[in-house]
Amino acid sequence: MDLATIKKREDLNKQLAPLQQQLIARRQNAMSIKAAGALSEFHAYFQQHEFEVRKPSPDRVTATYGSATFVLEYEGKVNTFNLTTVEGATVQLRLVDKGYKGPTVAMTMHTREPDPIRQAEADIAEAQAQLSQAAPDFDYLLVDQNQSQSRPSVTTFPDFAAVLAKFCP
Repeated sequence: MDLATIKKREDLNKQLAPLQQQLIARRQNAMSIKAAGALSEFHAYFQQHEFEVRKPSPDRVTATYGSATFVLEYEGKVNTFNLTTVEGATVQLRLVDKGYKGPTVAMTMHTREPDPIRQAEADIAEAQAQLSQAAPDFDYLLVDQNQSQSRPSVTTFPDFAAVLAKFCP
């Protein structure tokens, strides 16, 4: 690679870096909003059903009626909720991009040496396009605890009310 190409690539990478940081910050903000909404929905749902609801920490809500207790905890580092039901079972839910269908494998074949300038320009264009769209939205993915299946099922919920209807009717 010649010096002019190296300089051009570095200049493009300087343009790309702040765009990537904006995308990361926007995604984290959207996840924080979704998590806060779930904790609020949990709180309101059980309060409406006359449970005593407490929030011992910003990421944990408990709902108690007599000796029956439900707990919702959010682990922000891994974007996961743990919902403990009155039977003591824990349901794990993860925030995933809306419309998630399960893990996929992407393959790219290069028939010639990749062009770093063209790739950097494409990355910048893609980042700018993503920033011009609405902030990302998320579903709640039920983490399948049944590891005996060769292909785990993918169950998503569009909002936390649907999670509560399923596991806390």
